[in-house]
Amino acid sequence: MPALPAKPGKLSPASALLLQGGDDRIRLLDGEAFNKYGCRPYPVADCIDFSSSTASHVSASTFGALESLQRRLEEAVSASSSEQVYAQELRQLRARFLSLWDLSTATTEMIFSASGTDAHLIAASLAQTLHEAPLHAIMIQCEESGSGVAAALCGQAFSSRTATGDVPPAPESAAAAGTSLIHIDLRAADGTARPGAEVDADFERAAEHVLEQGLPALLVAVDVSKTGLAAPGMEALARLKNRWGRQLTVLVDACQFRLDGAALHAYLQLGCMVAVTGSKFFAAPSFCGALLIPSTLGQELRARTMPALLRSYSRSAEWPAHWPGRDELTRVPNMGLLLRWEAALQEMQNFLQVPANDVRRIVSACAAAVQNRLSSDPHFQALDNSAAASAAKKPLTIHAFIPCRPAPDRKMLERSEVERLYRTLQNTVQADGRRYLLGQPVQCGGPGSSPAWALRLCLSAPLIVNAYRGGEAGVSALIEQALACLTAVAATMDRL
Repeated sequence: MPALPAKPGKLSPASALLLQGGDDRIRLLDGEAFNKYGCRPYPVADCIDFSSSTASHVSASTFGALESLQRRLEEAVSASSSEQVYAQELRQLRARFLSLWDLSTATTEMIFSASGTDAHLIAASLAQTLHEAPLHAIMIQCEESGSGVAAALCGQAFSSRTATGDVPPAPESAAAAGTSLIHIDLRAADGTARPGAEVDADFERAAEHVLEQGLPALLVAVDVSKTGLAAPGMEALARLKNRWGRQLTVLVDACQFRLDGAALHAYLQLGCMVAVTGSKFFAAPSFCGALLIPSTLGQELRARTMPALLRSYSRSAEWPAHWPGRDELTRVPNMGLLLRWEAALQEMQNFLQVPANDVRRIVSACAAAVQNRLSSDPHFQALDNSAAASAAKKPLTIHAFIPCRPAPDRKMLERSEVERLYRTLQNTVQADGRRYLLGQPVQCGGPGSSPAWALRLCLSAPLIVNAYRGGEAGVSALIEQALACLTAVAATMDRL
């Protein structure tokens, strides 16, 4: 197959900005034009991104808006300080985001963060200020969460450099340094999704075990996980919050942002913090996160001292102007974050204009075709999330599957083989002239001697919007692309 073009000698100003203000995960690999996720900091016309559970390329139309923003920022900085320009732009972005989701500054605080992992670190650091005793964090199994989330909840380093460019401080200096972790499995050892009622009960038992001892707890719910699961359910969260009040802090990991406005409002009305990103379902370039905090909880948190750890992870303009202690944070702007969030808002605005019934119709049609292919092709073993998705009343936009050797014994690929398959797909133009990206490998079984490793075919907001705008032909084209992607996976597997 023909190789992809070599790394360009010089990136455009907008592309260069998209690489700034992140950690190791956003940087281009040595000598390559792409990052560890296979994404370039500019549109790639021949690439179909079914990889939104991990990362995506910026779309051509959105990239045009980013180039315009970059030029406007350049002009603004020539007339004012970069710090002032950054603060003003973030204020506008915050207002636009809240308006899009029918929220307001009167009910919701919004703190920008470099990534979803950074948002978890900020949330845990703030939650710890409410208590003298160390937090007990209750979360899903690490395989279903972001790779650095567990470390972030304990105030520990999750990259060699923070998004501000600092070397991560020593763990003992973190407010959440004493945090202990309790993990709840979403999947059984064979990779099947556990019944939601069982998972809810495990979360409730774990929380009550901590809280009945008079200890503070941080419950980290997920909506949704790497493979498309959500837990605990809204009713279980409501029971816990109603019983334990402020002794229990809840953070909802919605970093995939595969939830609708009604669910987002419900979490905030329960008093939960919500971590979101614009770079998963909404397919903006990686590294644009935010932490949403209900105003009542925000009022409590503002009365506490700003955690010293956040000086290495956050910038003053990323916090609401009235938040005490924000001036202790660096004022150095992160213009890359501005561009990435601008991309996210462009895609959110486009998606929220599509009627909900049409979203469900498109997602359901694609899901039926993809699941049929996964169940009928010996190259794949599908992870069936349909029962979990039905219980949560969520459309299925993440299709996780285990690659298998079709003959002679249909053996699952080992981790190293799945990683090689993933990398090969990133760098290969297929016979149809396209390149396909999938969500990166994720462990989907228990801690057995040979855990299973899955890839993920994911729908994103831009894919759904394009299908909607194309009418029935657009939906058919999306389904054709998804099935062609699986054909490419099978063909690549046969060549490895």
